[in-house]
Amino acid sequence: MEKRDVFLCHAGEDKNEFVRPLAEQLRINAITYWLDEAEIRWGDSITRKVNEGLIKSRFFIPFFTPAFYQRNFPETELYSAIDREIAENTTLVLAILAIDPTLFKQRYPLLSSKRFMEWKSGPSVITAELLKSLNRDYRSRWAWIYPANHKGQVWFRVAASPENSSTIHDLRISWGPWTFATKISLTNGAVALVHSKSHDGVPVPITLVVRPKAYSDFGIDDPPEGNVIDINRGWRRD
Repeated sequence: MEKRDVFLCHAGEDKNEFVRPLAEQLRINAITYWLDEAEIRWGDSITRKVNEGLIKSRFFIPFFTPAFYQRNFPETELYSAIDREIAENTTLVLAILAIDPTLFKQRYPLLSSKRFMEWKSGPSVITAELLKSLNRDYRSRWAWIYPANHKGQVWFRVAASPENSSTIHDLRISWGPWTFATKISLTNGAVALVHSKSHDGVPVPITLVVRPKAYSDFGIDDPPEGNVIDINRGWRRD
């Protein structure tokens, strides 16, 4: 399983009101997240999949709501994350409160000294704070090597830095002897550029040059949901 930036821990009743609105803001900003409804398929072992998600996620975000207290499984996930945070001596748990902070501190004394975010701040503000914690790298040049034996769709995503979200970005992609140049708007969030790769058995590097500086990630098969641009046409041979 690929690594994730955050693990979203919640009670099932809170998906519509809290979890999905935040997940949408994370997607817009190209922040990867583990969410049960997207990761656990029919027939999967729920415990095994959740355990994988906990291990592979950099941060753990619990949604503390009245419903959270009434469900044992989210608290089990929380205690696991607290144990890992203590064992690794690192910051892992980033709490979001939709309850009285006094009640939160009374129930979870191990978390009482932590700074938390209140849901009333809104998903956009919470996401902006998360970007600071991720210490995201914005740069002009990105490079990867796609798997040599992969045949089918490949993609990379571009997300603007907060100060350049309304700026048109110039992109130049180089893949072997081929180049592709375009301009894109990132005002509505991250954009995934999709193209196809043949099974040629050759691990050819691909390079992205973007100005102004931006964040980018890549993958194979289906891109993250959201803004997608097909770039199978328009390549030029150098």
